[in-house]
Amino acid sequence: MRKISWQIVALPRLICLGFLATQAIIGAHAQSLDSLFLLTLPRHPGLQAQTSMEASQRTELRRAGLWAEPMLEAGIMGMNMGSGPGIRPGQIMLVQPLPKKGLRHLENVMATQELAMVTTETEATRLQVFQALADRYFAWTELHLSWQSEQEQLQRLQAIRQLTSTRVENGSMSMDNLLRLDLELAELEEALLTLKDRIRTTEAELARLGVDPVWLRAPDSISSAVWPYSPDSTWLLIENQHPALQNAQLQEQYWQTRQAIAGKASLPNISVGLGYGTMVLGHGRGEMIETMGSAQLMTSLNLPLQRDAYRAEKEQTQWLQQAAAAQTTGILWQLRAELEAVLVNMEEARRKERLFARQLAIQQQRLALLTVQYATSSSAIEELILAEKDLLRFRLAGQQARLQQHRAVAALRAMTGLLPAS
Repeated sequence: MRKISWQIVALPRLICLGFLATQAIIGAHAQSLDSLFLLTLPRHPGLQAQTSMEASQRTELRRAGLWAEPMLEAGIMGMNMGSGPGIRPGQIMLVQPLPKKGLRHLENVMATQELAMVTTETEATRLQVFQALADRYFAWTELHLSWQSEQEQLQRLQAIRQLTSTRVENGSMSMDNLLRLDLELAELEEALLTLKDRIRTTEAELARLGVDPVWLRAPDSISSAVWPYSPDSTWLLIENQHPALQNAQLQEQYWQTRQAIAGKASLPNISVGLGYGTMVLGHGRGEMIETMGSAQLMTSLNLPLQRDAYRAEKEQTQWLQQAAAAQTTGILWQLRAELEAVLVNMEEARRKERLFARQLAIQQQRLALLTVQYATSSSAIEELILAEKDLLRFRLAGQQARLQQHRAVAALRAMTGLLPAS
């Protein structure tokens, strides 16, 4: 991972101010997305499963590094099948295996690393939920804004039709203009019905993500979105907070710990115990049996043989550690490429917004002139209808450009982990 000297100072400030600054700048539209996100989280089955896995791993952490459970051992020699005197030694022992030097610490470190990996997987699930929700929410928003714009166009055309109808009745305008308007109005009404169907479909997709339809509020308009960080600051946040990168780095550390644990396999196993030994003396079938016993302390030492299994396990962990390191590098490259793509996409959306804003202003002036000309002369309706379509096209394109900015900001928030705390 790239390290620079001011990271320790800069990163906490970026993390603390990140969410608040993002919320303040991108406005109420993103706050509505955040509200849906917070309402959806408790209902998402994938996140519920991850939370249970995390709780299970916390239990495993409490168990890690404990001494092995003591064992109760009992044994007795076989019966003497002959008819003469027999000796049958027996023993009952309570044995406590002693941990190998440094093994308990390594096991505790490994359990901590496993918990951290599960935690990063939980955070990755949160990011996936946020990204899927943002994608469908902005699609739903775009459809609603399109419906509003086309509804406004329908109302303008209906007003023009009323004017046209009046002039047709007094003979100052051709009936062809009225029929042409009726064709355009029928097409626009069908487009509005199609948009309504698509809105319902998108709401069903949001419901599959856990969104209750009563939570949705259609916006009247949408403003521009701004990302408050420079590319370098954004990359710093990604390096230190992206869960996929954190998970890969933790895996590298995990396999390093596993390698150290595998190295402990060659150390001797030491156990201590307290036993009671018996000596049973028999003088034949049916004769009196005498029993003698004594308590004793015991220490045992077992030395594992260096077989191929131990060496293979150690070698395997080395390869897995190298694989995790390579995965970390690959994720860094992928995230860098994704960041560049999102930043380019956002800059493109800003340029489009400026372009369509200029075109919309010009087209509004042009449409006003054409409307006046149409109302005061017997000109054909065709040019006015085309001007209305261009106005709608520029308005929808401007909305799409602003939504493209919001999608880019949502992607950057997911990459940097600047999501609302649940």
